[in-house]
Amino acid sequence: MSDLAKDAKETAAKATGLRPDQVERAVEEYRKAAAALHDEPEWVAILHMSLREGGGLHQYIAAAGETKVMLQVECDKREQVNVYVFDGKPFETYSEARAAELLATVRPTPYEVSP
Repeated sequence: MSDLAKDAKETAAKATGLRPDQVERAVEEYRKAAAALHDEPEWVAILHMSLREGGGLHQYIAAAGETKVMLQVECDKREQVNVYVFDGKPFETYSEARAAELLATVRPTPYEVSP
């Protein structure tokens, strides 16, 4: 680790009252959570329903099962709207739905502290 990174970690630890290893762990978790909010998964179709007037409803889930967020595409002759659904609640963006999922499911993870 560079001296600058070490100094920044120690400064953040002092400012927050955390140990330097806790600051490092928090930064790692923050970066992981930020990536999880924006990296949309590969979708696989579970439902296609056509409506009489040319519209339709299509539902997709994550192919690898990494999220419980579902993509629902609602369309008619004029427009298509993507709605992301988590726990029965609609969200305009994947990031919003994924944030709700992470907040509902995240649990503290123990980690080894080096001496």
